[in-house]
Amino acid sequence: MFKINVFVIAFLIPVPLCATEVSSIPSCKSSGDPIVRGKVKSLSHAPLTLSLKLVADNLRVTDASEIDWSQGCGVVIQRVSYGWGITGQNVEVKVIEGRIITKSSHGEAPLPVGVPPSFGAGAEFVNSDSVLSGGWRAGLWHEPDGHSVVALYRPGEVSAPRPIFYSEKPLIGLSYLPSPDALGGSFTLWQKIGNSRYRMIALYWSEEIIH
Repeated sequence: MFKINVFVIAFLIPVPLCATEVSSIPSCKSSGDPIVRGKVKSLSHAPLTLSLKLVADNLRVTDASEIDWSQGCGVVIQRVSYGWGITGQNVEVKVIEGRIITKSSHGEAPLPVGVPPSFGAGAEFVNSDSVLSGGWRAGLWHEPDGHSVVALYRPGEVSAPRPIFYSEKPLIGLSYLPSPDALGGSFTLWQKIGNSRYRMIALYWSEEIIH
């Protein structure tokens, strides 16, 4: 009779360092933390380097910055209101002339009236802002493949939204500030590129494309 010895070999599966590093980053607590712990880098205005595809005419990048909090304190931009990125601690952040500024949040931009149109199967509507021309709005949708699209639509109309630009990286939200002396204005976008890393991008657009 044979005696069979069974040996059990245990394999240790290492935990990725990135998971430990992300969880160990403390959240920013005060409104001043994002200022002193974030790093700002000016970026090229070339759309492709910003993961953008512009499909409308008269649209150009006028400013772009990367904001990196990953080596300081963790910042999560949850929504966008009037160009400000609003963190999970309800602090509004923005980059002006290469510097981070903050303020306490006092609310959100108003939601659009009515039900926004569907952009496509599985696309999720995020937010929108009004433009100057004829009751149009610029809306933001997240597509199932992770891309984002900004498109024009008129509330109450059944026609498909008209895309004006796409982003390969997810956009947290958008806002639009009309120009006081021209038929056009400036979009402000917050684009997520990593854990506690974002791009803030400004795009000027002439609304003559609508007509």
